[in-house]
Amino acid sequence: MPQPSIERRSSLSHLLLVWVLVGSSLAGLGVALVEALPVTTPVAPVNVGLLFGTALVAALWTGGFRPSLRASAGYFVATHTLQFLLVVGSVFFTSPDSGLSPWQVVALQCVSIAILAALAFTALGERVRATVWTWGRRLAKRPPE
Repeated sequence: MPQPSIERRSSLSHLLLVWVLVGSSLAGLGVALVEALPVTTPVAPVNVGLLFGTALVAALWTGGFRPSLRASAGYFVATHTLQFLLVVGSVFFTSPDSGLSPWQVVALQCVSIAILAALAFTALGERVRATVWTWGRRLAKRPPE
C-alpha cells in the first residue's frame, strides 16, 4: 500500500483527530494508573489522565507514528466496544463486593490497548480485518468485492 504524502499526514487537524480518537483510551489508562498509585496529587485524576494521553500521543507523533484517520476511528470504535463488553461482563460475572484491584484494571487496559492497537495499526490487523470482512460477506451470502 503506498504511503500518502507527508504534507497531508502531518497537519494539525490530523494530529488533533488522532489525539481525540487514540488519546481517549490512553487518557483512561492514565486515570487508572493514578487511581492505582498510592500517591495523592493536588490535581484530579482526570487531568493527570488527559496529560498522560496527550504526552503519549505527542511522543508517538513526534516519533513518526501518524496513523490514518480510518485506522484511528477503527481503534476508537474497537476500544469503546471492548470497554462496553468488559463492563457488561464484569456486571454479570463478578459479585458486587469483589471487584478488580486497581492494578488489575491497569493491566487489563494495557493488554486491551496493545491488542487493539496491533489490530488497528499493523499489517497483521489488516489481514485479520480482511478475513473477518470476507467471512462476514460469505455468511451474509454476498458476493466478494
